[in-house]
Amino acid sequence: MAELAWWAETLQNDLTQGDIVSAFPIALLPKPLKYLKKMSTLGQGKTGWLEVSDPFLDENDQTYYLAKGRVIQGIIVSHSCDIDKNARRILVAPIAKIESLQENHREAVVNQTNIRLMALPNVPGLGDAYADLRSITAVPAELIHELKRNASMTDQALLLLQTRLIEFFTRKQP
Repeated sequence: MAELAWWAETLQNDLTQGDIVSAFPIALLPKPLKYLKKMSTLGQGKTGWLEVSDPFLDENDQTYYLAKGRVIQGIIVSHSCDIDKNARRILVAPIAKIESLQENHREAVVNQTNIRLMALPNVPGLGDAYADLRSITAVPAELIHELKRNASMTDQALLLLQTRLIEFFTRKQP
């Protein structure tokens, strides 16, 4: 794993697949799901959120609900040409330090035998990490473009990421 140069010496000019971004929000829906409706507060001219029992559609046909989550680093998994086409959303997989895994899982990740978790050695500013492909999420492109990019993958590492994505989604060796 250490023989491959994973990270380019400089960032790519534009956001690309395999870039590491910092501080993107990832949300989880708590159970029970709690729907929200934006309301004016009585006589104060301010707005707030009121919990309601059923989904409420706003003027854009959107429903609001309570979510919880974290602000973490992630790796861009959308293909670079999709990003170049002014995508509205970009797919990102959360990454975390490999030490956060239980020791019995860590070895499978480091040896790249865990199909769901991809080892990412020596991530600049983070150290040895892993990407959780089970938690890939779509993030608004405008938000992603505002985030700090910490690293770009080398061409060889990018090929490994693409191979892992094929294997993860198809359960077949490419």
